[in-house]
Amino acid sequence: MKFLNKYIKIVVAAGIIGSTASCSDDFLDTKPETAVSYEEAFESITNAESALVGMYNNLSAYNFDGLYAPIMGDLVGEDLLLDSKQNWGWFLSVYQLETLPNYTWAAEPWSSGYFLIYQANQIIENADKVPDATDAQKGNLKGQAKVMRAATMLKLVQMFGDAYSVNPEAPGILNANTLKEWDEEDIPRSTVGDIYGQILQDLDEAIPMLEDYAAEVGDLPVSEHPQMFKDSTAFFNVRSANAVLARAHLDMENWEKARDHAAIAKKDMTLMDVNDMLSGFNYPNSETLYSIKYTAEDNNIYLSIPSFYFPLGGYSSMRADTSFVDTYADFDQRKKWFRHGRDLMVRWEGEEEDVPLDADNYVVLKFQSINGQTGYAQRISIRASEMYLIEAEAEAELGNYSKAQELLHTIQKRAFAGAVKSSNTGQALIDEILLERRKELAGEGFRWNDIKRRSLPFKRNGHHWSKWDFQFGDEDYYRLTFPIPQSEIDNNNALSEADQNPGY
Repeated sequence: MKFLNKYIKIVVAAGIIGSTASCSDDFLDTKPETAVSYEEAFESITNAESALVGMYNNLSAYNFDGLYAPIMGDLVGEDLLLDSKQNWGWFLSVYQLETLPNYTWAAEPWSSGYFLIYQANQIIENADKVPDATDAQKGNLKGQAKVMRAATMLKLVQMFGDAYSVNPEAPGILNANTLKEWDEEDIPRSTVGDIYGQILQDLDEAIPMLEDYAAEVGDLPVSEHPQMFKDSTAFFNVRSANAVLARAHLDMENWEKARDHAAIAKKDMTLMDVNDMLSGFNYPNSETLYSIKYTAEDNNIYLSIPSFYFPLGGYSSMRADTSFVDTYADFDQRKKWFRHGRDLMVRWEGEEEDVPLDADNYVVLKFQSINGQTGYAQRISIRASEMYLIEAEAEAELGNYSKAQELLHTIQKRAFAGAVKSSNTGQALIDEILLERRKELAGEGFRWNDIKRRSLPFKRNGHHWSKWDFQFGDEDYYRLTFPIPQSEIDNNNALSEADQNPGY
């Protein structure tokens, strides 16, 4: 990891992690006014919390969870696609399943992810040194950083490693769980199982820390609550930590633990109603567990979810395949997330006549900008509906069919008042739940991992212009795992070309 560590050392020395913020009613909406050194970042709780905000700010970067991860999580699937002509080269090789080790789509999520892990490591290893912090505040710093490290590792191992359910002994990613300088010994790839072990350990340690902090803050008058406690969806807390833990256990097919942590995460939450579902998915609502919050200063504008999805403004290159939209019942309100491109007429630059935006596929209306400002929107990253579906899948796998049917129906009936509770059992019920995940979570970045973790066939037909048809075990299945970036192999003395993923 020498190349990566050198990059990180230079960035941190520039003062990015230690950006301090002036007082404000909205902690994350504050523009950094000064930069402090690494040494100063942990001299006070104010500076340390600013370092924490800096970590969250980097999570929102377009080349990781702000755009790349959710977009690619659906483009490597069969439901959504890129416009074949108006795509400007963005995510082209991702959609075509032809990403190579030297491509941006592999290199940037890797480097951005490890930068986040490095920042989290800084906070974890220095939080106890903050002189004016209470024990609960120190625990909160470490707890949030541990959740960040776990969530980042989970995304990276899903991208760059085999599915845990297939082979936990397969090579995974680098387990960068301690601070390392650029000239220290490099580290090799750990197994997928070891990475998931690190993820579980981080989350199991973080949750009690976050619970202690919530108890301390809960005793304060509301007027004295820290902003990061008031703005509950913008920072990892007990609920969202349990949600990440539920995701990890789902990958591992630890059905009881996936069920239990999903239930904790969603307990007593109110699911979004139809109005919320159709409001644009651009701002936290009643069921939001965690959201990536952009400020006016760091909004990515064109490199944002609404820019790529909504048909007016921005790149507007994402489409939904007609056969996928047809899986929604006619009276399912979620079908309003889509409108056929033939019904939207446009005139391209240099053309003399209006033409359909897309004659074959649907445009996606689910993700909209706030107040018409192109690309300006918070990204709802974790929500209670996902937890219902995790719990339903786990209950079905455990043979608790009645409970699974009830959970599934809860999701279906709020979008379609006439939905009838499923009577399926066994694999038929599991398949129905997986289809519901596709419909409910479309565009939110889950389909790719659902295919991998369940070893499902990968089949694109219909109006997809990049067609594939392969099963688990076929030669082409390697395409569902990204290559280790060539820059990491070239600069990490603990890696060689033999450590590259098969197929590359």
